[in-house]
Amino acid sequence: MRRWTRRLAFAIQFLTRYPLWANLKLRSSDYARSSFWFPLVGALVGAFSVLLAWMAHFSANSFVIASFAVLGSCWITGAFHIDGLADTADASAHHSSRSRLKAMKDSRVGVRGTIAIVLDLVCRTGLLVALLNQVELEQAYRLIVAVPVCGRMAIVAGGSIAKSAKPDGLGKLFIDGMGGGDFVRASLWALPLLYLACGLFSMAVLYGLSIAVGMIVVAIISAKLHGITGDSFGCVVEIAEIAVLAAMNAIQMLLVSGVLHLQ
Repeated sequence: MRRWTRRLAFAIQFLTRYPLWANLKLRSSDYARSSFWFPLVGALVGAFSVLLAWMAHFSANSFVIASFAVLGSCWITGAFHIDGLADTADASAHHSSRSRLKAMKDSRVGVRGTIAIVLDLVCRTGLLVALLNQVELEQAYRLIVAVPVCGRMAIVAGGSIAKSAKPDGLGKLFIDGMGGGDFVRASLWALPLLYLACGLFSMAVLYGLSIAVGMIVVAIISAKLHGITGDSFGCVVEIAEIAVLAAMNAIQMLLVSGVLHLQ
């Protein structure tokens, strides 16, 4: 039991800014095995976004509520995954795997990285505004929690088929350690969380979409880098969450139009 609580504590410390102070003594296997908790950590990220969105409820303005929800996600994660998206975007400007890896180590953000950050925030906010205008606020809060659950599930799905582009580093411990078993175990969290948040049909759609996006993005990055890095996971999360938000809007539009009927 201790190893699982140790891995949970590490997952929370690593992926969020929740004030969990614990002096953890980790084994090399703990890094990859902590992915079992990633969907639950995603739910904690979503819960903080909902808290900030609820604080903005007084405005009765969907743009303000959506902006606070996005702010909550950025703050509680320390913009961890957005940084990975920007680094991956900057690396795409180079033409060899070596120069791409070098660009990803650079702490500066280039033009492509800046554009990626702006587009990411605009898409997130716009899709959340559209969602808030289609559903009741209580339902929107549940869907906001579901989004980061899908994003972390995409990490595990992509990581289960990936190889590290670097010979060492923290990312390698995750990437080379993950496998099909970690994917199955993480699903044991993701599926019930998604079911509680959005029901059976949406659970199936969003779960399948997050897996597909995770594997496709990892495959594309792997082709360019001959593997992936820790920053690549950030790119996976951001793209998967935007895709999930778009799918949520599409499902609601089909329901409103009468094309889709759910009991």
